[in-house]
Amino acid sequence: MNKERILFIDLGSHYGGVETYIEGLTAILRPYSQAYAVCSLPKLTAHLRDQGVTVVCLPLLGSKWFKAVRLLLACFVVPFMILRFRIRTIQLNGYFESLLLGPLRLIGCKTIYTMHGPFETELYSWFRNPARFFPRALSRLSLRFASQVVCVSETVGAIARTVLPEEKVRVIANWVQPPSTFRQAFSIPGHPQLLFVGRLEEYKGVQFILEALRELPGVSL
Repeated sequence: MNKERILFIDLGSHYGGVETYIEGLTAILRPYSQAYAVCSLPKLTAHLRDQGVTVVCLPLLGSKWFKAVRLLLACFVVPFMILRFRIRTIQLNGYFESLLLGPLRLIGCKTIYTMHGPFETELYSWFRNPARFFPRALSRLSLRFASQVVCVSETVGAIARTVLPEEKVRVIANWVQPPSTFRQAFSIPGHPQLLFVGRLEEYKGVQFILEALRELPGVSL
């Protein structure tokens, strides 16, 4: 059986949810496809190579501000990968990566973009926070070039449908590997403690937890 060849693109400068998503996705698709990847994190590169993925690792260049340079490098590396391995399906993640959707469609590739969150252009000013505003605004425009958009939640799916027709949007919720055994009963202590896992940034939503805690005395975070 000839397996479909898929190129995964991720130019992130830190290891987070997107990178974990790519690892899980390549593992799920392993029986059905031959995976290739262009990424910039050595840890992600090592994990993907352990799965048998052919990876080109772009240099981090020392700072997240060089992500635009990595995008420029990807403009040369991705066409090489497509020609070298005869790849026709591309899976992309992230705001900067979505800027490749248009050029990839022009050369005849099927583009699958995973939308991990809202655009949030309303949260940032173009003149005060251009590094956050412009990638999100351009990503919204580039979304129209995707062959298919996969959204990780119904909320994200509703946002995507404001840009794309219904048939181009699919919601496939993030999966969680369940433990082998479950406790049958849980007890809540007299003074519950909550654990937040994530970066302390506004778009992660930790402020909503803090607001809720004002109404819940005795709960610590």
